[in-house]
Amino acid sequence: MLFQLAFLALGEEIAWRAFFQKQLNKTFSIIQVLLISSLLFAIGHFNQGNPVIVIYDIFFVFINSILYGIIFYKSKNAWVSAISHFAANLFSVIILVFI
Repeated sequence: MLFQLAFLALGEEIAWRAFFQKQLNKTFSIIQVLLISSLLFAIGHFNQGNPVIVIYDIFFVFINSILYGIIFYKSKNAWVSAISHFAANLFSVIILVFI
């Protein structure tokens, strides 16, 4: 499971930050880039279910995406944002399993 969390985080960060965010940076300001990419990232994580939980989940995915975007923007390194993403995913799983 740890491998899966790490692999998914790295893949998402390569696609969303190292490619998509980098491309958007050529045209838009960093604030616009973070908002656009994070909104699309959050929509991509949409799941059906209880509307309150879905909205809560999308909101926090959006916020996390902004944080990963800032980390990538500052570090210029997808590995750094992927490690942050992995840590957040791992923390979420630990919370869900043990609490």
